Amino acid sequence: MSTRLGFTDYKFYKQQVIEAFEIYKSLRGEVNDGVDLESLSKKVQNLKNSQFLVAVAGEVKAGKSSFINSLIKEEILPTDVLQATSALIEIFYSKKPFLRVTYASGRVELFEEESKEIFRDRLKSIASIPEEYRDIPVTLIDLYILEHDKVPLIDDDFIKYLEEKSGIEKLKEVKYKLEQYAMDRSKDKIPIRIELGYPFDWDFDELRFVDMPGVNAVGGVYDISFSFLDKANAVLFIHPIKPVESESFKRFVSSVITKKSKDVLFLILTHAAVFYEEKERLLDEAKRIYGSII
Repeated sequence: MSTRLGFTDYKFYKQQVIEAFEIYKSLRGEVNDGVDLESLSKKVQNLKNSQFLVAVAGEVKAGKSSFINSLIKEEILPTDVLQATSALIEIFYSKKPFLRVTYASGRVELFEEESKEIFRDRLKSIASIPEEYRDIPVTLIDLYILEHDKVPLIDDDFIKYLEEKSGIEKLKEVKYKLEQYAMDRSKDKIPIRIELGYPFDWDFDELRFVDMPGVNAVGGVYDISFSFLDKANAVLFIHPIKPVESESFKRFVSSVITKKSKDVLFLILTHAAVFYEEKERLLDEAKRIYGSII
């Protein structure tokens, strides 16, 4: 007979894990036993901070925001936008609702005591790529500004760099658009962290979801966006159940996520109801394709 682990049990076992880690660390001393102590320490530190970090990754428009909305039981994340790849969105329980946006310059915007509809609209305006710029590698332009603290000169050399890094051809034809986007950007306008605290109806108030940029976003993704993956207590990769084979997931496993994080990596196949009659076959196919890598 199986028993269900409740959240009261979780807090009990969490304390046991923390105590076991401290005992292990003291016994291990300076001996290298093959365990990545730094990565393990980060995960335990989350528990000490009463945060169970769940990173949610996947392709652009794979349904990450819809999936998170279903988990948190609130339609609070905008689902009809292309998320800007410069920002991570952290969602967690808070008695008083607030939205805090931290920009690359260090500037912070704080919005408090607003409805979920207003928060959703604010997120849409802050964290999405404007419609007119969705065909250019805006992330690479932002990355240049972050690294050099100045707007790039949109000349032939820079356009060639953008084409090589993004795989987008004929960017010379939209040079005016590149210039227009770049001239309106600065560290003061590039969000790097978005925190949404809300009084969700959760039993598990230590949960903290992190909605990550799409792994196949135009122009690539920032390495900094994935730097926290090793400290995440769980990593969920969202992918439609059909077609079940995903090159982006394979690349995510082989080049983005590290070996020490594969034990907490889960592949979530969505839209199963649409392909209900094929669901079991597609699930078996997923196990065959990915069983050897996760």
